[in-house]
Order: sequence, then structure tokens, then C-alpha cells
Amino acid sequence: MSDKYCGNCRHDISKVPNPHCIGCDGSKWEGINETISFPILNNLTPTIQSCTAKVYEEIGELMQLLGKGQRQSGEFTEDQCAELWAYRVIEEAFDGAQSLVTLINLMIEKHGLELQTFTKKHEEKLKTKGYLK
Repeated sequence: MSDKYCGNCRHDISKVPNPHCIGCDGSKWEGINETISFPILNNLTPTIQSCTAKVYEEIGELMQLLGKGQRQSGEFTEDQCAELWAYRVIEEAFDGAQSLVTLINLMIEKHGLELQTFTKKHEEKLKTKGYLK
């Protein structure tokens, strides 16, 4: 079903990482060559202030969920499923990322800039830092 396997133990990490393998933290993934894209929202009129507030809200929700899942708040109970928690974290991370993409698009449109300029520059930066081949 998935092409996301740990390079150490060959465990399918698309569901739940193998807690006994240090490679299942994503540092040794094999078979992944993906790009995630986000839609440009076309049914609202965002402002810098509204985008900023939304980013803070979404990141706050993500951080709260991460803390609960790591039992830092004392609220996570043993009967809660780790896989369900992972799905919720991913959903919240997507919400935060969408908010940031909306802010990027707003700034690009407002100042008449080219998105390709920034995506190319960002990709070059990632390659320089060794995050991309």
C-alpha cells in the first residue's frame, strides 16, 4: 500500500513508526520522492493580519496536540490510539501549512512578485544545506 519504508528495518512507516528502530524517525526513509502541493484559496479575502492570526492559531493547535501525544500535558490516556494521534497531527500540520501558503500567496499577489523565483531560491537553499540531492 505504501512506498514509505524505513531504510533500517523495512517497516512501513506510513502508518506508525517502529518504536524499536532509530531509522523510523524518518531519517532513513527509502522510496520517497514526493512534493506536497496546496491550493491557492479563492473563496476568501485574506489580509496579512488575518493570515498571521490563522498561522498562530493552527501552530498552537498543532503544538498542543504534539504535547498531548508526548504525554507532556498529562492529558493523553493509554486507551488513545497512537495511529489516530498521528493522523490528527498530520491534519493539524496541513492546516498550518495551508495558512502559511495563503500568507505567501497574499504577499506575492500584493507585491506583484513571482512565485517561481521564491520556490527556486528555496529549493537551492535546501540543496546547499544538504536537505535535498
